[in-house]
This record gives sequence, C-alpha cells and structure tokens, in this order.
Amino acid sequence: MRTLRLKDVRNGKIVHTVDGRELTEDLWQLDAEELQKLSGSNPLNQACAYLMADEFDEALSILENEGESGESLATFIERSGSYVAKNADKIREKARTYEKEGDYGLAIRAWSKLISVPDLRAEALLARANAYYESQNFVAAVFDVQQLFEMNVVSRKSIDILNQSYERSALITKAVQIYERASRKMPEDPKILGALVSLYMKIHEYDKARTALEKAKKLKGWDDSLGGPIHLLNIAEQGAFSGKTYKMLIDRYEVESNVDQPYTNKIATFMGKVYKMYEKVFPYKKNENLRFFVKIFRNESEFQTYFKRVTGQDAAGGAGKVVAYYMPITKELVGWKGSELLETLQHEGLHQFIDFYVDDCPMWFNEGFACIFETSTADRTNMNSERHMLAKAGIARKMTTLRDLLLMSRREWNSDSNKTVFYYGISWSFIYYLIKQGKRDMLDKYFEELMKGRTRRQAFDAVFGPGKVNLAELEAKWKLAVFNDRYE
Repeated sequence: MRTLRLKDVRNGKIVHTVDGRELTEDLWQLDAEELQKLSGSNPLNQACAYLMADEFDEALSILENEGESGESLATFIERSGSYVAKNADKIREKARTYEKEGDYGLAIRAWSKLISVPDLRAEALLARANAYYESQNFVAAVFDVQQLFEMNVVSRKSIDILNQSYERSALITKAVQIYERASRKMPEDPKILGALVSLYMKIHEYDKARTALEKAKKLKGWDDSLGGPIHLLNIAEQGAFSGKTYKMLIDRYEVESNVDQPYTNKIATFMGKVYKMYEKVFPYKKNENLRFFVKIFRNESEFQTYFKRVTGQDAAGGAGKVVAYYMPITKELVGWKGSELLETLQHEGLHQFIDFYVDDCPMWFNEGFACIFETSTADRTNMNSERHMLAKAGIARKMTTLRDLLLMSRREWNSDSNKTVFYYGISWSFIYYLIKQGKRDMLDKYFEELMKGRTRRQAFDAVFGPGKVNLAELEAKWKLAVFNDRYE
C-alpha cells in the first residue's frame, strides 16, 4: 500500500515516504487526490492543497510561520509561473513602490519574477535594467538591455541606460558589440545606428562612425541629435594637424603630434609613467582596453585653432598661457610644445583619467587632486608652495567655507574668476591636509561613492555628513594647519 507523508519541501520538490522508503518528486506531478491523502493536520500539506487549487494567497498565509520548510515552499510559490501570472499587477505595484523608496534590491527581485511572464518580459527587463543601474550594478544593466535588443525592443530609455552603464564601467567594447549586433537585427532603427555613431567617435573609430552615419541618414525618423556631436566627425576626418604627423603608443596612451618623432616618443613615454602614478594613487581596475588619446601641436596658434574648432571657444587660462587642456567632448588631452608642458599634462591628464571613472566629478576633488600631481609622485605627496599661498589667502579672505567648497557645482566654481583661482589652492590644501593627517581613507571612500554613480551631495553625506565626521572641527583644524604653514 502506498502511504504519503510530507517531510520537507526544497525548491518545489516534495519529499515523502512510500512503504517506508523516502522518495522525492516534483510537487506538480502530484494530483489533488494524492495531496488529499496527505495528513490534513500538517500545515505544509494544507498549503500544498491550496496551491493545487491556485489559491496562492491562502497557501502563503499558512506558510508564514512554518520555519525553514515553509520558507522553501513560499519561495517556490512566488517564483512559479502560475503565481506570477495571477499576481502580476500586485508584483508590479510592489516593484514600483520599492523603487520609489530606493530599495533597488527588492525592486530587482520583484521585476525578476515578472520576466517569466511573456507579456511583461520587455517591461520587466527595462525596469530591472534601470534598477541595476541605480544600484550601480552596471554590468547587469548592460546585459538586461542586451536581452531587450535581442527581442527587437529598443527605446530611448534602454539606450540611455546602456550608454550610461558602459560609461560608468568602461564596458565600451561590450557596448560596441551589443549595438553592432542590434543594428544587424534592426537595420531600420535610427536610434541604434545613432548610438553606434556616437560610440565609434568616442573610441576614435571615425571610418566606422562615418559609415554608420551615412546609413542612418537614409532611415525614416533620423535626427542629427541621435548621433551626438556629429561636427566632431567632420573635424576628425579633416585632420587636427597641418603637415606631417607622428604617432606613438605606450601602455594606455596614444600620442599624436606634428613636432617630430623623438618629441612624440618623449611625450608618450612621459604619459606612460604618469599613468602608472595615477593608477597607484587610485588603485581601481578598469577595462583593459581603455585607451587615452593625446594630441600635441608644434605651436600655440595651431593648438588654439584646433581647440576652437572642437569647442567653439578659445582655450583660456588664469594668469598665464594655456599649454594643455583636457577636452571631455572628445576625451582628448590636447597641448602644444611650450614651457611647462609636462607639468601641465600631469595636471590635465588627471582630469582625463578621472573622467573615465566618474561622470562630472566634483570640482574640489578633480582640481584639487590635479594640483596635487603638479608637484607630487605616486610615492610622495609634496608641498605645493604656490597652491598653499593661494589657499592661505583665500581662507583669510573668506572665499568659501569647507562645506560650500565640497558641495560647489561647476557653475558656481567658474562664476567668479577672481575667486576661482583661490578655489584651486583651497582644494589642493584640504586634500593635502587629509593625506598628511593620515585620513586618506576619507578621500578613497569619497571617490568610491562617486564611482558608484552617487551625486555630489550623496558622496558628501556618505563621507562628510552628519554622523560621519564633525565637519566644523575638521575645518577648524585644517585652517589652523594652513595658517601655521604646517600640515603634519
């Protein structure tokens, strides 16, 4: 005689005994009649009976207090296709509530359930991709968008998520592959080709960018804005230099110049060493295919001409001439063979380096660290007398409070040129003080928050906010060190 007695539930499997022998079967292979033969007094058995009758809420309510076995069966129910299909609206509502509350982990779990429902798969994938992005899991976001593209589902939102994710994670090679594959499946979609045009230009694949652009222009719905700053493609094809050019690739840097080959080699060698210094100070791994582009002109006039062609304005600096500049729009470090070029490349190169890690890095951190590298090495952080004197004067004149500096936007930083020059010194001074006081971990934590996609305010709150540090006390001690000319 066959006797059934429920012992445990593991991932939808029911364990029972038949004539004294323990057997494991798929729960769904048991019919209602067999389930009724189970002991009615056992809560797990009752839950199973409700489950077979599609009474999911009743089953789940019974299982709330049934310990580990109950949790196993409840998890199985919630993941089952029948449950999800019947409760899709409820699950979607919960997912959206989790998102509003900023609990992206629970939102991801909820959207993951809905992916199993065919009619909801596209919506759920897009929502989950967004939740992954908001929780800084950029790789997962990229792969969810890839699934959407493979389903021939493309939207402005999915493209934005993919673009922002590969920017934050340096998955640029993967992004190219996804867009290329999507373009082959959806050759008539202008949004896909537009994204490819923009992406090819970012990695300086101008021939491919032109081919994609010409194809896109023939499509219905094409708009030049879909391809990003297309005028850069025309500039690239016309060439940046006059006369013969020379190239050198060392480590991560590709240097191009119209000076001569020995000078080009010198710059490339120097930047290769500088990169190792940046990498040692900011020991965070990025895509191994990451490459930095550098252009060096033989004179200031050619440098200014190129800069204006790209940006529409002159390269203007503070007290002296500009010998080098980082242009985020082309992700290029551009300079000319003038005095102090190497020192300036070391400063501006830090902006280029950080731009591949952080979107719109706060000015105090970006410029402050760039000033650090004017006089320092990876192994030794040295005094920068010029920046120190500016800091001392700026603090004495009450140019800004520490809190205002740390929360200062790019617009505020550049709003008054009479103050901006002091902000450089003050920012250098604060970073230098933290390093010399053995508080480098605060700077590392701040940078890690930025790499996760946190806003300027969020990063501030995580490191310098209430409960993290007494900002007033920190400011007072730092200013005292500045006025005493002693940071250690």
